[in-house]
Amino acid sequence: MLMRAGRFNFYFLLACFIAAVSGCKTTEEKREASEVTLIRFHREARADGSPSTVKVPFRTGFVATADASPILDERNIEGAEIVDTNGEFTIQIHFGRHGQMLLDQISTESRTRRLLIFCQWDEGRWIAAPVLNTRIQSGYLTFTPDATREETIRIVRGLNNLVKKLKAKDGTW
Repeated sequence: MLMRAGRFNFYFLLACFIAAVSGCKTTEEKREASEVTLIRFHREARADGSPSTVKVPFRTGFVATADASPILDERNIEGAEIVDTNGEFTIQIHFGRHGQMLLDQISTESRTRRLLIFCQWDEGRWIAAPVLNTRIQSGYLTFTPDATREETIRIVRGLNNLVKKLKAKDGTW
């Protein structure tokens, strides 16, 4: 069977184009899909030097004191997203049913105190300390992170990736 080189090259190029466009994941997409972010929520505590408390330094120079044990973490989360309002961005965390009940209880008991938020992604640091001024019954916590937009994107993507992995592992989430 004789085949002209021009026809072969055309079909070869067509096959390569289809393979390239058909959804082969790039290295960047694979890296993004594997990113995870851990998040811990701590109550503000009195600065009495107790061994059950830790000093919480922020990049702005603000220092707070937190209970050493977190009261909420990524296992209590259903998802996260970036919310843009008036040219600024915030992170909105959606808690699951158990997390929603804990957040309601914490925001009621700890009114006028801070909820100190620690994130671990590429680096680990305290990213927010919102004051709990009102009772939060909705299960949604919105706060402005001490992070760049790029860091915030990575934090949210990592949280959502981890939530998916936890749901797949548990099955009942």
